[in-house]
Formats: sequence, C-alpha cells, structure tokens
Amino acid sequence: MRSEAIESKLAELRADPESIPWPERVRVAGELLGGVVRTRPLPAVSAELLRLLAADPKWEVRKQVADHLHKLSDSDFGVFAGLLSGDVNAYVKSAVEQSLVRRRKGRAMDTKRVRGLSRIEADIRQIEIRHGAKASRTIREMAHRLYEGLVGASVHEMRSIVTAMKATVESLEASPGEAADPNVKKAARRLSRQVSFLDRLLNDMRYYTQVPSRERATERVGPMLNDALSMVRDEFKATARNAEAVSVFFSVSEDLCVSASRMHLVLALRNLLKNAHEAFSINETEFQPGRVQVTADGQADAVRIVIEDNGMGMAPAELEEVRRFIPGRTSKSYLGTGFGLPIAHRTLEAHGGTLTITSQVDQGTTVTVLLPVAGKAEE
Repeated sequence: MRSEAIESKLAELRADPESIPWPERVRVAGELLGGVVRTRPLPAVSAELLRLLAADPKWEVRKQVADHLHKLSDSDFGVFAGLLSGDVNAYVKSAVEQSLVRRRKGRAMDTKRVRGLSRIEADIRQIEIRHGAKASRTIREMAHRLYEGLVGASVHEMRSIVTAMKATVESLEASPGEAADPNVKKAARRLSRQVSFLDRLLNDMRYYTQVPSRERATERVGPMLNDALSMVRDEFKATARNAEAVSVFFSVSEDLCVSASRMHLVLALRNLLKNAHEAFSINETEFQPGRVQVTADGQADAVRIVIEDNGMGMAPAELEEVRRFIPGRTSKSYLGTGFGLPIAHRTLEAHGGTLTITSQVDQGTTVTVLLPVAGKAEE
C-alpha cells in the first residue's frame, strides 16, 4: 500500500473502526501485509493500522490479519500473535495456529537449506585439502554446469507456458461483456502482475546460467556506471516506479579502465545500483528520500568501485544469507526474483574481481567491487 493510503485509512479507522465497509477493511489488511518483509519490523504507521485491524469488530478482518502473521518480523509476530491468539472467534484462533505452523515449517526449511549448503561447502573444502585446489575448482565447475543444464531446460519448458498465460490474461483484460465486470478486471490485473513477475524470474534464471563472454576490451569505468544507472532509471519508469526521491552522487576518476565484457559488466553494475535504490522502497511503486554514493578509484593494480546507500540496511542474519550469493532468495517479497545479486557476483568473479557487502539496520549498505586494471584479467 502507498504511504498516503495507509495514513488515510488509519485516520478513518481511528475516528470510527467501522467507518470503512468491512469487506474493504479485509482488503486493506491483505494489501498491508502483502508486501511485508520478515526480516524487518513494520513502520510505525503500518503497525498502528495493523493493530486497529487486529482488533476489528468483524472476525473476517481479524482472520485476514491472522492468515498473514507468519510473514511478520520476529518482534511484530510476537505482538500480533499475542493479540489474536486469545480471540473469541474459532476461525481467527485457527488461523493464528496455522500461521504458527507455517512459520515453524518455514524456519525448519531455511535451517535445512543452510545446513545443506554448509555441508556442500565443507565437502568441497575436504576435496581441496586431500586433492588440491585444482580438483576442488573442477568439482565446483561441474556442479555449476549441472545446475545450468537443469535450469536451462526448465526455463525453456516454462517459457512456453508463461507466453500462453500472458496471451490469455491480455485477452481477458481486453474482453468486453461479462469480462468487463470490475472484479474480473481487477483479477486480470493481478494475474498480469504475477505473470510479469514470472517472466522476469525466467529471464533472470536464463541469464544466470549464461557464462559471461571471455572476449574482453579495455573499457572506461565512468561511462559503464552511467549506462548502468540509466538502465535502472529506465526500468523504474517502465514499471511506473517513481524513484526521484533517491539522489545518486558520483565520484569517479575519469581515467579508470578495466578489461571487460562490457554488456555483462554493465548489467552487473546495474543490479548493484538497483539494489541500492530499492533500499529506500516503501512498497511496489514508492521510494522514501535517500542517498546513494558511487565512488570509483584506483587501488594499486585494481579498480575499486564502492556503492553506498543510507537506506534500511540488513540485520546480521539477512546479511549472512545475502553473502552466500545463492540465487532465488530475496527479501523483496513483491518485486525481487533473488537472482540480481548472484548474477552480479558471478559476473564479477568471471572478470577476476570480488564483491563484498557490509550492512547495518537503519544505517545502510555498502557494496565494494574490486576489478583488475585493464590487462590484468587476461594474465
């Protein structure tokens, strides 16, 4: 929900809890909780509105809140689960219990996945100890190729399905007669957004499996950063996202050059700049005011690019997860595909570079890229 809409609904419900028809209050609760991020507490205004909805006179509204409890951060979950667990309505109490179950299952799956990844890394380290670095690199490359083959085949099959879905949704949106019903149109728009997300996801999955070209040319860093920023802004405009509140400042030496596959490196930098902007996102379309500082300078035989924002930052657990660069994991529940950062990491590694991330909640995030100066990568 837009911040103005949240404040408007809050003002109305403060004055009279039933000033808005109850079906509309159900919808408000669903939209409010649809874009929450489990690792981050709710903003104060959103939390106050949710508190009113959790105490709503209609059990249908309270149940809508209870159905989404598992999405909340730990601190918010404790508060709202406490409010609703003693509800007099059996449907609401059952929804709270189901949210508790879903939350436990989600945590168990996350723990299992992390343990699985840690076990794989430990096995590869053992191979390196016993058989040398070359053997461990070969094993890792074989695993990557297997992943690429599986993903590539899956993307190919799913692409035809998504294409058919897009055509169906577009025809539904354009159909006259019964399809002109407002509810049908609303459902069609929602489906259109979901299909568009699937389309972006498949594109990112396909791009992740493509190994960056080995052809290199000497490229200036400044123009590549400018092109990357232009791509971010063009994408936001194309998706009706207004990021004008985010100010970007460049401090880049004009003579910095790297040896690069230009298209791949620009796309990697674009992903990093997009993430920096989205540190200020409020919802699907809005951004709060913020600052992104981009610095590039020479460091001995390397070029250092630093992208620093003063946005929402990340908690230690979220930062640890991000630093694994595992594709498909994202905290942007309404936008991200989870492939942007892994794509950037893989591209930079292919250029002989490194990517490091530091972050603090409510302080911001700093991403540091090191790339060999022109000529070093080939060596």
